Amino acid sequence: MNSAFLSVIAVVLGVTLLQGANGVLTALLPLRMVGEGMGAISVGIMATGYSVGFLVGCLMAPTLVRAVGHIRAYAIAAAALSVMVLSFAIAVDAALWTALRSVTGVCMAVLYTVADSWITDRAPQDQRGRVLSLYLVATKIALIAGPLLLAVTPVAGPGPMMVMAALISLSLIPVASTRSSSPTLPDSRPMGLLTLFRIAPAAVTGAFAAGLTNTATINIVPAWGAQIGLTTVYSAGLLAAIQVGSLLGQWPLGWLSDRTDRRRVIVYATIAAALACLATAALPLLWPGAPGWMAWILLGLWAAGSMSVYSICVAHAGDRCQPEQIVPATSALLLSWAVGSAAGPTLASLTMQAMGPSGLFVYSGAVALLVAAFTQWRLRRRAAPLPEERNSFVAMPTASPAASGLNPSGQPPEKKS
Repeated sequence: MNSAFLSVIAVVLGVTLLQGANGVLTALLPLRMVGEGMGAISVGIMATGYSVGFLVGCLMAPTLVRAVGHIRAYAIAAAALSVMVLSFAIAVDAALWTALRSVTGVCMAVLYTVADSWITDRAPQDQRGRVLSLYLVATKIALIAGPLLLAVTPVAGPGPMMVMAALISLSLIPVASTRSSSPTLPDSRPMGLLTLFRIAPAAVTGAFAAGLTNTATINIVPAWGAQIGLTTVYSAGLLAAIQVGSLLGQWPLGWLSDRTDRRRVIVYATIAAALACLATAALPLLWPGAPGWMAWILLGLWAAGSMSVYSICVAHAGDRCQPEQIVPATSALLLSWAVGSAAGPTLASLTMQAMGPSGLFVYSGAVALLVAAFTQWRLRRRAAPLPEERNSFVAMPTASPAASGLNPSGQPPEKKS
């Protein structure tokens, strides 16, 4: 196994530890805020702060990496993230936590940019699909395990903060230990959103809606669980159920999208997500005191549909673009997703304030139905690409613009010596 591939494994391990810490934080903060009597609006604004910080971090990360290099940029962001995580223990205050969460968003964006660009540069072209699969599965497992740590660690104590800081610090070890030289940062300037919308309107709309709904649901659902009376374990476990559903749903829907019009699969996925939202919103009303595992199943079904939409949108845009346009188009879709993710949590929390806890799923279901209707309309307006014009589905992370280079569809054939 060559040193370049070993450096890829080291970065994947580092990001896996980071995602474990991020999974704990995503579950912990809403639960603490609800426990302290804060409402959905406070939770939503804090989640919006993270998304805005992440967007800012994506914009500033390339400058930082070019100035100090990949390893130093990773170390700076990881150290700052560790300090921010420990700072949450200072006081339970909505304004303070929103500010801290915003900075964690910046740090995570820098860390993802370093990791994604490193993997993009070092992974052999003929193995990028397998590397991407390893990357996705490893990080999903971390996001599943992270929230479950709250089952053995008191939410109100300093334990979770210490665990997260330890995981972040440990993530430095495999990255700092690699002997491979730092890669070059790929040029990932996005295509203009209006340009991409003219090429693949369903893809841009679907990515934006994925940001609106997925980010809101993931960041607010632990608070929803606490508000309807679920225990801490079941409320945190909702996030694990979402990640399991996402992991199990992506490849079957991707396989289906390779065999039919991808827009039709987007319609199927969003309608399924809307139905799961309807059932989840009705659960505490029709069955007060329903067992927590029922909510886990419904959230898993929602995630199988809703959290697969982004990757299908990337594949659909790739079908419409020329090969040299695929990487900038993927970066543009990430920008569309990021704008939606910045607005989504606040919009969802406002709906919850007006309608009660079930408003979270009324909001998500309504957005899903709007996407399904728009995409169905587009199906009638434009024919699907010919089979020879289509690329294979690739499950893509919503991480950083540098991740667009991992899409094998956008890579030129590797030259043989």
